[in-house]
Amino acid sequence: MRSEAKMFASCIHMLQDSPYRIECEAKGRSHEEVMRDIYLKSRDNARTPMQWDDSLYAGFGTVQPWIDVNPNYKEVNVEKALADPDSVLHYYRELIRLRKRYDVIVYGDYSPLLEEHSDVFAYRRTLNDETLIVVASFSEREQMVDLGEPTSEPSLLLANYPLAAEPLTALWLRPFEARIYLARNNIL
Repeated sequence: MRSEAKMFASCIHMLQDSPYRIECEAKGRSHEEVMRDIYLKSRDNARTPMQWDDSLYAGFGTVQPWIDVNPNYKEVNVEKALADPDSVLHYYRELIRLRKRYDVIVYGDYSPLLEEHSDVFAYRRTLNDETLIVVASFSEREQMVDLGEPTSEPSLLLANYPLAAEPLTALWLRPFEARIYLARNNIL
């Protein structure tokens, strides 16, 4: 599950922006219709209070919150994530650091790669002389991909698995693996 969370985060955070919308559908509808939709679509059905630590109510407060705390709060919480250098929290921090450091992530042009591959999402971002390549497996099985012969050697910026050096022409992606490469002088 940790590798899946990191893979999704890699795909989203290396894109130019992540659109979202807020729905306000209550206008002109009965209370019953609105409440039915809230029950079916509300985020409250899928969220729980922030799990800060393994104390009572997960450190969210000193009184019982209006939504039950997830029963896994003793194992999954911010305090434990901060102590684990391989946590999803630390991975997100690294993604944010990369966005702040490399303009290509924020402003680069997007172009898809491997569009015919049903289990791999890959894309290129280019800005001036920088190229960012993101490749991610959405499969529970290993995937072999060929990104083509690069014109310059890319550096691996981040991955959600430990890696050995591999050429872009023969990448073996493990289940839900994501890799982020950066090269100077546009490649591919």
